[in-house]
Amino acid sequence: CFGCGATGQRIVEALGFEATILFPPKSQGNGQANVTVAVAPAPRVVLTVEALAEAKKLPVERLREFGLRDGPRGVEIPYHDRAGVEVLVKLRTHEVASRGSLWPAGAKVQPYGRDRLGAEDLFVVEGESDCWTLWHHGFAALGLPGATTTACLTAADVRDAKRIFVIEEPDEAGRKVPRSLRDQLTKVEWPGDLRIVRLGVKDPNELHKANPEGFRAALEAVMRDAPALRPTKEKPSIQ
Repeated sequence: CFGCGATGQRIVEALGFEATILFPPKSQGNGQANVTVAVAPAPRVVLTVEALAEAKKLPVERLREFGLRDGPRGVEIPYHDRAGVEVLVKLRTHEVASRGSLWPAGAKVQPYGRDRLGAEDLFVVEGESDCWTLWHHGFAALGLPGATTTACLTAADVRDAKRIFVIEEPDEAGRKVPRSLRDQLTKVEWPGDLRIVRLGVKDPNELHKANPEGFRAALEAVMRDAPALRPTKEKPSIQ
């Protein structure tokens, strides 16, 4: 039904195959007649924490500290509540989340990193890898499952934060996130200071990969210049 965002490729990967099994055999000429050549499914390579760390240019030991572990079908990413209790495990089958990131059946969509809250300055980002990047550099971060899931954020998630920095990614969906987040923060009556961060690249992990040593200084610079988008309740119109 595609309700969970699954694609044909993601479904096939979850079953342990490569996407090549979705396509018919190829035909090739041998000089006299066409010969049908069966294409055997390629052996599926199971993603490991080490491979994911290499793709994100983050130390593998840091990802393991964040709870990531190798599983029989890929990398297992545990989600915790504020008390640190594991409540669900997402499966990552590809370095790129959009090509292989699966919620367990029946799981309720929720933010990532609820067990690492408490800072007065908090980044709200899309996905887990930006959280890993920011945590690695010493910044507090909470990950949304996607650009359209700001409604999963609760008052408890942001109660300790005085300033929230939201990353505006340079695509159509990413540009909508700050306003959507503002609306949700207004709904949960968060009284703090919301600011939009524009990095000049897609996301924090891309900034890290471009210059790991200069990441903190570059991020702190854009934080200082981040424009405010303070959540405010709409006043009723006077009739």
